[in-house]
Amino acid sequence: MVSPPSPLSWHEQTGYLPIRKTAIESFELQSFHRTHPNYKVPIDQLPYSRPPDFTPYLPQIDQVVRYAIESIMINKGDPRQVLDLAAEKANDLLKKEEEKE
Repeated sequence: MVSPPSPLSWHEQTGYLPIRKTAIESFELQSFHRTHPNYKVPIDQLPYSRPPDFTPYLPQIDQVVRYAIESIMINKGDPRQVLDLAAEKANDLLKKEEEKE
């Protein structure tokens, strides 16, 4: 998986980022990107990326957001009201995390 040809093949076939910096810098990948420039976009964005913020309540917040989207899309809920309530619930969960610190 990490030998030089594998990350190139993986990237070209799936569009996922290569897992080796040497693959990104390789002549083969540079050539591939000249003919398939859309595959290069995520690589160009790497310097601007950062790890996601972590909270142990992330699964619950994700569920709150999913329910809000469902309420809007399926139940035709008022988007502002639904999202304001979802934000309130998510903020309550984040406050729990802050109180632990």
